[in-house]
Amino acid sequence: FTLLVFPLRIIGYLFSEIPHSVAGWRRVREVLDEPVGQDPNELIRKPKFGVALSCENLNFSHTPENSVLKDLSLEILSGRTVAIVGATGCGKTTLLHLLSGLIESDSGTISVQPGGVGLVFQEAFLFAESLRFNITLDSSITDAQVNKSLRIAECTDFVNDLTNGLDTIMGERGVSLSGGQRQRIALARAIAHNRAVLLLDDTTSALDPATEARVVNNLREMSLTATNTTNKTTVVIVASRPSTIALADEVLYLRNGQIADHAPHDVLYTRNSDYRELINAFEHDRHE
Repeated sequence: FTLLVFPLRIIGYLFSEIPHSVAGWRRVREVLDEPVGQDPNELIRKPKFGVALSCENLNFSHTPENSVLKDLSLEILSGRTVAIVGATGCGKTTLLHLLSGLIESDSGTISVQPGGVGLVFQEAFLFAESLRFNITLDSSITDAQVNKSLRIAECTDFVNDLTNGLDTIMGERGVSLSGGQRQRIALARAIAHNRAVLLLDDTTSALDPATEARVVNNLREMSLTATNTTNKTTVVIVASRPSTIALADEVLYLRNGQIADHAPHDVLYTRNSDYRELINAFEHDRHE
């Protein structure tokens, strides 16, 4: 009888786990049965010469009743710094995710120039590795490229103050750095990988206005000093700080799932009352 005790316990344990296993298997099957998404390279086309990215009649909805973008069309020239501005929930982040190929549109076409897209989120993710690894991701990026990206992202001073510089080991998710420092390192990572288009989802929100202005100006200078059109980096930034918006070459005002208007900030502020009201609200919130 003693020899049977342990096998019987095992059998009892297996029977008790069957309901949990069945429930887990159902959830796994739901994932396995999902249709395979189309390759982003097949969805994204090459735009005409001089255009960094464009989209035509772009539609996206989370549910049939919740349409986010409606027949949205835009064209951004190579080397430009463009701000996307709109009220909360108007689809700014969704648009960046579509342009980067993270999600599929319901309909419409997207065209992006060769050279790839770098998307930098508002919440920067850093690995528990060295600062150098977090920028290069263990690729063949040279020290010169790393140092250039640190300078553009205004990271040089605080990196030099670290005990081991670029070889300093970051804590889990970069907890040893401030929010603004993490955002700048994430931006430096995108710059170092030399993408043709940088999509910044409120990436500088944790920076003080002076540092943010320097970062945006550095990004513009990086593109302006490029030797030819193919080397120019196009920057598309979701922004809510008026001082940042004013630095962009052009502003795309997103409203009701469409580009309601587009022009330099000063022109939009003068001619569009809805845009002016939104900017004034941003300014009011900043001072509270």
